[in-house]
Amino acid sequence: MKLNLSKIMAASWALIVLLAISVLAQQKPCQTASKFGPDDQIGNVNYITPAKTLAASKLVTKGRTYRLGVETNKDTPAYGTRTFNIIVLQPAQAGGATIGPNKVTYNDYIINGWVGIGSQIDGLGHLGIDGLYFNCNKAADFAAPDGLKKLGVEKVPAIATRGVLLDMAGYFNTDIVKEGTAFNRAEIEGAMKREGTDHSDSESNKCGQNLNLVFRKLIQIAWLKRRSLNSRLVTNSQCS
Repeated sequence: MKLNLSKIMAASWALIVLLAISVLAQQKPCQTASKFGPDDQIGNVNYITPAKTLAASKLVTKGRTYRLGVETNKDTPAYGTRTFNIIVLQPAQAGGATIGPNKVTYNDYIINGWVGIGSQIDGLGHLGIDGLYFNCNKAADFAAPDGLKKLGVEKVPAIATRGVLLDMAGYFNTDIVKEGTAFNRAEIEGAMKREGTDHSDSESNKCGQNLNLVFRKLIQIAWLKRRSLNSRLVTNSQCS
């Protein structure tokens, strides 16, 4: 029985290729893998170092403060079926009663609603794609009814860094940004160019800063129409 050397060589090479592909598939991280390692739970917040915070503090010249948050109440726009209700009551004070010899009175509050309404900061466990979350974490492995075992907002450290405020309504040349408008990299960089702001001009400035977008009257209009704020922010920055 004669051996066909060419067929044996072809089969051998095919086996080698399959083994190589298998090894590469095992080594290749998933699409949400963090550049900061398999245990990372805060992503680009790692770029906010004490040096960044110190540098940001030196940018303050007039000491003005601005409130970027919005009031949270029953009329605050909310995604999907989310609702928010608050009840104000005076415990142990029925009929004008007071507490203690100094006649203390006070108001207390009961909240019945979803915490994902109004001004907030989300941990990286909030949003995923098809059950896959940041740094290759699968929902089945860390999401539980009593809380997330990973990627919770408690992992986010205190943030003090340079802020970049962009007027997206001005960029789109409108007083009201249309609901559902996507802010991708091109739009964000366009808004920065329009305002003469460039966060990528140096290695020391392009990472570790906070990006805020101004919608102008979108919030007020949404309150009137009881509609959700679903404009999407999708960035692909040089730090990601």
